[in-house]
Amino acid sequence: MVLILTKHPDADLTPFRSTYLAHLRQRAETYRDLSRRLFGRDIPQVMLLHHNLINALFLDDAIQQLNPDPAFGQDEIGFRPQAAGFRQRIASHWIVLLVMRT
Repeated sequence: MVLILTKHPDADLTPFRSTYLAHLRQRAETYRDLSRRLFGRDIPQVMLLHHNLINALFLDDAIQQLNPDPAFGQDEIGFRPQAAGFRQRIASHWIVLLVMRT
């Protein structure tokens, strides 16, 4: 993807986005099904996403698709009035944890 965007900055990323989101959804459903089979119930899942181009480009889509805890929709977390928005803060870290709601 880096090579494509380097040569064609306006390239259509829809195929990458669709494949990426389908992969995340499939992995989430696999582990949800496993928890149901092993424990007979849903267990909240945590997804680790590493800091890379594809995760950076489609992080908001991934968060929205996986129906995370409502805290992910909050603009501000914490008690400092100068705190940056939550998504901006998590995007600046090397990893991102998404806690899926069951």
